[in-house]
Amino acid sequence: MARSGIYKSEVVRARNKLLASGVNPSIDAIRAELGTGSKTTIHRYLGSPRFQCNK
Repeated sequence: MARSGIYKSEVVRARNKLLASGVNPSIDAIRAELGTGSKTTIHRYLGSPRFQCNK
């Protein structure tokens, strides 16, 4: 069965976890941390103006 998708909060949490570990939070690294998600969706969340303000 297909997953419904990933949420922005999951991407933010994965990004913060990678940063805390000293790992560059690339799209591939975030996807590996999540274990799912499309690169397009992750990129969209990372590039959104709202996300940029929450860094």
